Amino acid sequence: MIQQLPTMVRESPLMRNGGFEVFEGFLDRRWRRVMLDEAIAVSASAVLSNVGDSDEEEVRGGSPARRFSSASGGPAQQALYQSGEILEFLRSITGPSLIPTGGLGTYTYYARTGDYLSIHRDIISCDVAVITCLHDKKETAERGGMCLYPNRLFDPLSDIRATPDTGAFRLRLLPGQTIVMFGGIVPHAIIPVERGQARVVSVLCYQLDGMGE
Repeated sequence: MIQQLPTMVRESPLMRNGGFEVFEGFLDRRWRRVMLDEAIAVSASAVLSNVGDSDEEEVRGGSPARRFSSASGGPAQQALYQSGEILEFLRSITGPSLIPTGGLGTYTYYARTGDYLSIHRDIISCDVAVITCLHDKKETAERGGMCLYPNRLFDPLSDIRATPDTGAFRLRLLPGQTIVMFGGIVPHAIIPVERGQARVVSVLCYQLDGMGE
């Protein structure tokens, strides 16, 4: 089934690694602090997204069940998003046609007990997602991590939701760590956060030629 992917994606270093990879030092300590300060500053404008049930979309996008808040990024995140050095690195592991989806990324806040994001693949304009954990109030928590399905790339979303333990790969993105993933290909979810936990992440989306066809 992997042959269904564009050759560029199929043969990329990231896909050979399963479609995702976690990096230390993608942001240095100072830059992470700057972005966290910005995330806190813009949190006053954050909008709650609360959807009780996933829709019937089977491939990617749609409206997965979720509860979290998000806000548009500011100049600090935008500088990272438009960085030529960062873009060159991302192209080296995903594909040479990679471009930012737009001018801004978002900050996402999983701050209420049970905040989560159900199993989904990202929207058409988010072929590659770059997610950096900026803060976790409860770093020892078992909850709030990611669940990915690298061996179920072509399964309908409803099938994965019906059998969520099959092929599940769970990882916990710690503050300062960044995951780069083919979010439009690899099904994934955010496990509900527990009481007393609060996670803040930076989310950047990129597009690749041929992926939306």
